[in-house]
Amino acid sequence: MGSIRQFPGSEGDRALASGDMLGSDGEEQLDLSYLLGVIRRRKYLIIGIAFLVTSFTALFVSQITPLYMAETLLVLEENQQNVLNIDAITQGLRTDYYTNETEAAVIGSRELAVQAVERLGLVDDPMFNPFLVPPVPGLFDQIRSWFVGGGDVEEQEEDWTAWMSEEELRVFTLEVVTDTYLAGLSVSPSLSSRIIAVEYSSAEPAVAARLANAAAEIYILDQLETRGAATVRATDWLSERVDQLRRRVIDSEQRLEKFRRASGIVEIGRKNVYQSQLADLSSELISARTKRAEAEAQYAQLQKLEASSGNIESAAAVMDSRLIQKLREQEAQLLRRISEDKTRLRAGHPRMVLAANELTDLRKSIATEIEKIALNLGNRLEISRVQEANLHAEITSLQGKVEGQADAEVTMKALASEVKANQDLYETVLARFKETKVQDNELIQANARVISRAVEPGGAYYPKKKLMILAALFASLAGGIAMAFVLEYLDSGFRTVEQLEGVTGWPVLGIFPYLQDGQVPYKIVRDRPTSVFGEAIRRIRTSLTLSSVYGAPKKLLITSSVPGEGKTSAAIALAVSAARSGQKCVLVDCDLRHPSVHASFGMKNVKGLSSFLAGQEKLGDVLEADLRSGLRVLPAGPPVPHPEDLLGSQEMRDLLRRLEELFDLVILDTPPLLAVSDALVLVRNVDKTIYLVRWATTDRSAVQSGLKQLRETSADIGGLVLSLVDIRKSAQYGGNSSYHENYGHYYNKEG
Repeated sequence: MGSIRQFPGSEGDRALASGDMLGSDGEEQLDLSYLLGVIRRRKYLIIGIAFLVTSFTALFVSQITPLYMAETLLVLEENQQNVLNIDAITQGLRTDYYTNETEAAVIGSRELAVQAVERLGLVDDPMFNPFLVPPVPGLFDQIRSWFVGGGDVEEQEEDWTAWMSEEELRVFTLEVVTDTYLAGLSVSPSLSSRIIAVEYSSAEPAVAARLANAAAEIYILDQLETRGAATVRATDWLSERVDQLRRRVIDSEQRLEKFRRASGIVEIGRKNVYQSQLADLSSELISARTKRAEAEAQYAQLQKLEASSGNIESAAAVMDSRLIQKLREQEAQLLRRISEDKTRLRAGHPRMVLAANELTDLRKSIATEIEKIALNLGNRLEISRVQEANLHAEITSLQGKVEGQADAEVTMKALASEVKANQDLYETVLARFKETKVQDNELIQANARVISRAVEPGGAYYPKKKLMILAALFASLAGGIAMAFVLEYLDSGFRTVEQLEGVTGWPVLGIFPYLQDGQVPYKIVRDRPTSVFGEAIRRIRTSLTLSSVYGAPKKLLITSSVPGEGKTSAAIALAVSAARSGQKCVLVDCDLRHPSVHASFGMKNVKGLSSFLAGQEKLGDVLEADLRSGLRVLPAGPPVPHPEDLLGSQEMRDLLRRLEELFDLVILDTPPLLAVSDALVLVRNVDKTIYLVRWATTDRSAVQSGLKQLRETSADIGGLVLSLVDIRKSAQYGGNSSYHENYGHYYNKEG
């Protein structure tokens, strides 16, 4: 029967395992077996897409006109040696990456393409001029001629060009032929050498080789013509430039001499009197600022002391005064003498009075001297400020004079530099003009030469039929596989036990196999208990028993998300299996809205649960018995207006307690959760709730919504059952593997 998984037993463990911890609808781990399973399940879709795409590709490739490619190789030469050293006019090209790219663009330019068309006479070639090819009427042209009537396609084409003048038609034809020529031309510069590959693609091998060689030759001829014309233009331009520069030199020299006389500057750069005076005054200004700062500091100290205590004797200026120091010494001597006299003379002694008067006069002298020092500091501060201002004004005046003379020197330097630059430029251009006049056009050479001429290709390069068909095959296979995964992703149902557990976070007790038409689940469990179906039901019971540390539950509620998930069949099968195993089991049909348990056993629904709860019948009168299985059945009974009120009543709770005393197992078959709330009023009155999820059908959001309602009502969820599983199809998903081995045997046996 396989190993039994142990699941969380506590309510907290179940909460941790619930779907709330998943950020999305259960992201599946894409392992190799899953990938192979998707491909195996959708193999016909993948094969069909691959077959159709590959077939259409093969048909399309067979209709493509083959093209031939011919290649001519050019090499760009290093700078040629010029005996007259006039590199700017006739020097060779720099052979770097940008030069290769530039020259490749020149070879493929429209200007050279027009030259090729005219020199090769491609306007008269029907391969390039579509106006020379008689039009082949297509299906649309034939239909149009039937409805419009009159004239063939060639006449209509002539009418289309009739409004153009001869010149306009010639220009238009040249543009069309040029476009056709350029469509076959390809130029590829090398990234690591000086080689340029000129390739031409055509439906004719000979044409491809001829035009590849012609494109290279026309590029070389255009180089020679362009550089020869450049030499002539350079000579004319240099002649005019020499005359202009000669006049510019004379004009700049005249302006320099005129400014020198006007400014009085004899020699640029000599130091003048203004600059010397400015340097001396700047030094004096620094000294004056220092003295003013010292005076401000001393005066500020006096003001601060006077404002704080009214006594400025402790100011630095006062303390540093020699006169104050001398008067303080006299005061100290007089105080010592008075102190000595106090010990020998009485208070009114004439000598004591005289000494006191002398002390008073001395202190007045000190106060007077301090006032003089304060007044002197203020005067010194004012004088230093005036001196600083005067020096600053003189410096400003001198700076103006110095700047004026400096501006004149700058102007004079600029004029002298202009004279020198004009003279140098004139001498350079004059020398180049003399060299160019004696330049011989025969010295001009092309900077490129052909190192490999194109030959007729031996085979077509396009289309690469095998490669295109193989690419179409692989691309269509990839597209088919991608489509398979998209369809798999859009599948919102549950296909495997692992998938259901991963999305919901709840353990799956087992699967409830889907039976063929005509097979009754409970009869198979009753009459063939050793069958695979019977084994599946016993596995669910065993898993349920082991899911709780308290042993097998006595009151069991069966529900699902929506109708049609095999809820009632599963409840009957579990009840019959329990009864066959020797347990006293009762099955209660709590679906008072759409009862169906009685019909499965061939019983009547005249009386039952609803009539008992309403007090109309006794329990013994409403209980029915299935004699073959030993199962007791309590039908739903007659319909009532508000079934949820009866199911949530005290009478219902009392009934469950009584049934628990009378039977070993009580199984309740309830309505779907998302349809009505009948099951929610019962979940708190049972030991365990089993939640059925129909295989590949029930939407994931519906399952999660139903489980959320159960958690919100504090239901003790014993586990989930994947119901109505198509064993044959589920084998393709790699899940439920323990049932796959016996699938064929089961159906042979039960069929």
